[in-house]
Parts: sequence; structure tokens; C-alpha cells
Amino acid sequence: ASDQCHVAGTCDTTSGVCSNPDKTNGSVCNDGNACTQTDTCQAGACTGSNPVVCATPDQCHDPGTCDTSTGVCSNPNKANGSACSDGNACTQTDTCQAGVCTGSNPVVCSASDQCHVAGTCDTTSGLCSNPAKPNGTPCNDGNSCTLADACQAGACAGSLIPGCGGGSCAGNFPPVVTSTSGPTGPIGLMGSSANTGPVIARFTDSNAGQTHPCSINWDDGSNTSGTVVEPTQPSPPNQGTCTGSHTYTQAGVYTVTFTINDGCTDGTGVYQFVVIYDANNGFVTGGGWINSQPGSYTANPSLTGKANFGFSSQYKRGTTIPVGETEFQFSVGNFSLWRQGPVQGLRHGEQGRQLRVPVDRNGRRRPTEQRPR
Repeated sequence: ASDQCHVAGTCDTTSGVCSNPDKTNGSVCNDGNACTQTDTCQAGACTGSNPVVCATPDQCHDPGTCDTSTGVCSNPNKANGSACSDGNACTQTDTCQAGVCTGSNPVVCSASDQCHVAGTCDTTSGLCSNPAKPNGTPCNDGNSCTLADACQAGACAGSLIPGCGGGSCAGNFPPVVTSTSGPTGPIGLMGSSANTGPVIARFTDSNAGQTHPCSINWDDGSNTSGTVVEPTQPSPPNQGTCTGSHTYTQAGVYTVTFTINDGCTDGTGVYQFVVIYDANNGFVTGGGWINSQPGSYTANPSLTGKANFGFSSQYKRGTTIPVGETEFQFSVGNFSLWRQGPVQGLRHGEQGRQLRVPVDRNGRRRPTEQRPR
């Protein structure tokens, strides 16, 4: 047989030439092309049919081409930036990146108002939920004739002051908080609570004959009414006071806000800060680095580079002042500082602290403390 689509012929006795009869149409053969899946003899020729179809596998690929030697389709990526849909309605811009549909520009769910918290985006609809803050969360309803404003079922509402408004507030001046006072040092949790003792706001009011309900926000989600001593006229120098105390159950640094109302308008003042600590709550440690900019290192203002710092602090058993270590290194300037001892924080009224390191007349740091080896 001359090939796979012919059968052996017979020899012509006259010419000595063999005949070349075709195989029956439909006989199985192989056309040498792996991209044709059904090959049969047709009129003596091997003919391929039922070709491999290279379909698009997904929205971030283009149709491929069949490899005739393997019968496998290529899988080319669509161009980066081609539009697609990642199936997440919370991503607003979806594009193909390296053959994968990638979402970006996410929906940002912000709090709708002071009595709601930021919601979460529904991946099906792309809409944000709108959860309400817990009932009792302090707020401001914008009405000077209410006190103790708090969120209730997502709305801010306060208690109306009897007789407030009605035109009687024309020419009224609000009360003025002149000073505040409270605990002068940190307060330790005793068991699971700590009491502030008295926290006081002093105020004046140039309007005679008014009473002054007072609300105190303790910065932990609670409001209480303060005990008021009314000012006598004229004031100053005779000031009124609003006094309260509070029991905290968690360590933290709290700002106490006083709101004093004269029946028409509010006067506000703050006491900063009430510091509650837990001596049994382990230790704190941290560290990091900064890029020192030109001029920052006064001994040699031209030096720049990375400066590393680290710290740790803890309460020793039976003490109320934490102790710890602080380390600072600026290798480019051959500068290092190590300090161990009590850790004193900022107290009420202080604006900040500076670290002063002595240097000699050539700008080199004189030794302050050497870290133990």
C-alpha cells in the first residue's frame, strides 16, 4: 500500500505496474495534526475533522490557538486594564491584571451621623449598612434647651429644660467655664475599678437669677449630672461650681467634659486628663526608626540617615510609678543614648518635654550614661 489511505494493489502483467486502490471512505487514519480529533480516509486522502475549538476560559483571557503537535490550546491574557467584573459590588473599578479580574476603588462606608457607626459594604448590592451606636452614647442634638443628649435608636435626643426658650433668651450670655480641676496623678485600678474623687468645673454667668443644670461626659460612654453650687452676683469673683466623681473600670487616658446650661445656652469646659492604670497588666514595649533630616542633629547639621529607638515600661509589684528603659541610636553621627529608671508622663498643663544631651565645643556628645555591658 502506498499510504495509510490505500490498500495493496495488483501487478499489471502487461506493464508490470501495480494498481493503487483507495481504502474505503471512513477508514481510520492520522493526518498528523493533533488539532483534528477525527481523521478518516476520503477518496484516498487522510482528512481531519472535528477540530479542537479554543474557547475563551474566562473574561480576562482571549481565545487561544491550537498547537498542531500537542492538540493543546494556548491561553493568552487580555491586556492589563481590560474591563471585567470580579463579582463583588463593593469594588467600583474592576480590570484585568495579569489574567485575573482585580477589583479596586472600594466602596467606603462612613458613619452617616453622630449616632451611627461606619457600616460594611454588601458585596451583592454594593450598599453600606448603617448600624446605630449603642443607646446612651453621648451626642449633641444642637438644641441649647436640652441636657444630657444621648443616642437612642440611632437618633440624638436630650432632656428638655423646663421654661427654656419662648423668647426669654434674647440678649442672654452663656455661662463661661473658667477653670477645671481633678486628680493630679494617675489612679490605679483597685480590683476592677478606680474612683476619680471630685472633678470640678468653675464657672461664671453674667445673667442674674439663672439656674445651671450640669452634665458631665466621662469619655467612657457614660454621662452623669453634676452637683451644682450656683454663683452669686456679681460674678466673678463669686464663681459657681459643678462637681462630680466617677468610677472607671478600664485603664485609659480620659478627657472629662462639662456642659453647663443656663436655660438658654451651653457653656463647656474640659479636664485633661484622668489617667487610670492597671499595675497588674504586664508591660509595654515598642520601637521603630525615623529618618533624621538635615539640621536635626545640631552637633553636625549636615548628617542625615536612619535613627533607631526602643523602649519598655512596667509597674513593679507594689509601686505606682512605672520603670523602664529608653534607647536611641543615630549611627551616622556616632550618637547613642540609653536611659533606665522611672517613667514620668506628661502632667496636666504641661506642653511637652525635651531631651537635652550635652556636647563639647567641637560638637561631640559628652558621655551622659553608658549602657551596662
